[in-house]
This record gives sequence, C-alpha cells and structure tokens, in this order.
Amino acid sequence: MESLRPAAPLLGVVCVAIGGMYTGVSTPVEASSVGAFLIYMVALAPGSTNAETLLTVILQTMSATTTVFLIIIGAFVFIPFMSATC
Repeated sequence: MESLRPAAPLLGVVCVAIGGMYTGVSTPVEASSVGAFLIYMVALAPGSTNAETLLTVILQTMSATTTVFLIIIGAFVFIPFMSATC
C-alpha cells in the first residue's frame, strides 16, 4: 500500500471524473474538463513541478496537437483526389 501513496492524487482525479459521469452529475465533456483542471492543480502542488517542466509539457502538447491537426488537414486534402480517381 505504501507504493500507491504517490498515485493517490491521480486515482482521486480518475474517481472524480468517472464518478461524475456515472452519477449523472456531468457529461463526458464536462468530466474531461474537470479532470484536466484537477490534474493541473496536482501539477502545481508545491515541489511537483517548476517553470521549465511546465514549459516542456506545454511545448510537447502543442507538438502533439499540431501533428493531429496536420493529419486531419491532409486527409481533407486527400479525399477529393480519391473521389476524382475512383
């Protein structure tokens, strides 16, 4: 049980998000926003992060989001060519 102590905040966030959906208090979109906010609060807890780590996380998130959007845009560009050739 001692090894689960560091994971307690994350387990709490999961329980709040899933519990909110299960009880009907929140929709999945609302639960995800509550979960994201709670994870941000856990990250801001004293000693758990610093400005450099936060900047790295933000840049990695932007990179992943950009990649997903480029794939979606590429698919929308590719669709007319597929419909014209078939």
